[in-house]
Amino acid sequence: MKDSPRPRGGRFGTATTDVIEARPAPVHSIAFAGSKGGVGTTTMAVELSAMASADGFTVALIDLVPRGDAHYRLDIPVPATRHTVEDLLPLADELDGQTIDSAMPRSADGIRLLPSPDRIVDLDGLPRLVLSLSAFFELLVVDAGRLADTVGAAFEACESSVLVVTPDVVGVGDAGMLLDGMGDTAIDRRSLAVLLNRSLRGDDLISVRDVESYLGARVISVLGEETALCRAAGDRGRFVHDGHSRLSESLNGLYHALLFPKRLDY
Repeated sequence: MKDSPRPRGGRFGTATTDVIEARPAPVHSIAFAGSKGGVGTTTMAVELSAMASADGFTVALIDLVPRGDAHYRLDIPVPATRHTVEDLLPLADELDGQTIDSAMPRSADGIRLLPSPDRIVDLDGLPRLVLSLSAFFELLVVDAGRLADTVGAAFEACESSVLVVTPDVVGVGDAGMLLDGMGDTAIDRRSLAVLLNRSLRGDDLISVRDVESYLGARVISVLGEETALCRAAGDRGRFVHDGHSRLSESLNGLYHALLFPKRLDY
C-alpha cells in the first residue's frame, strides 16, 4: 500500500524504528465513558485493550480525559511535550505509519497510546481521526471520561459505546444527566451498552431492571466490587483479566460480548 503524505513541516520528526505499515483490515472501535469520576472507565478501557492485544489484534488506545492516567496503567512514560489528540486532529487526512510511530508510544504489551491532553479539546474532527487510524489498527479503544461534550464526540466517532455505571442513586442519576447533556449528539440508547460496575449483588441500591428502565439502555454485564483487586493489579503492573478471580472471568466475558457480538449470544 502506498504511504500517505508525511505531515507538513516534519512536525513529529522522523521515526527510525518500528514504523507501522498501513493495513486495510476493518476496525472495531469502542468508546468507554463513565457516569462519574472513579467508576472504573479507564480500567475497563485498558483491560479490554490488553485482552485484544494478547489475542493478536493491533490495538490503539486514545485517552481523551484531560490529564488522564491510561499511560500509568499501561506503564508508558509520557513526557510533558507529548503529542495528544489535539496534535493529530488537524492531520487526520494525512496520517502515515511514521507519524503514528512518533506520536503514539507503545506499551510492552504492544498497545499504542495516544496520551491524554492537558485541557479540554474541541473534538469536532474525532470521527475523521478514528476513521484514519482504522487503516493502521484492528481495534481502537477510546477512554472518553465523563464530560458530556467529550463523551458525545467519542460515541459519535466509534462503532460501539459503553457507559460504565455504579449501581447506586448517584451513579445512575449522573449517567442519566450525562446522556441528557450530550446536546445534538444522536445516541440511540437501545444500542448503548451499560456496564454495571462494583456491584454488591443482592445489596445493590438499584437493580439491573431499574438501571435499564431509567436509562433506556441495556445492561450487558455486571462486575462485582473488587476495587482492592484492581488497585493491587495496577500497582504490580499487571492486568486483572490475567488473574484467577470472578472479576477476571467477568472481564473476559465482557471482552467477548463487545468484540464478537455476532458470534456469541449475550
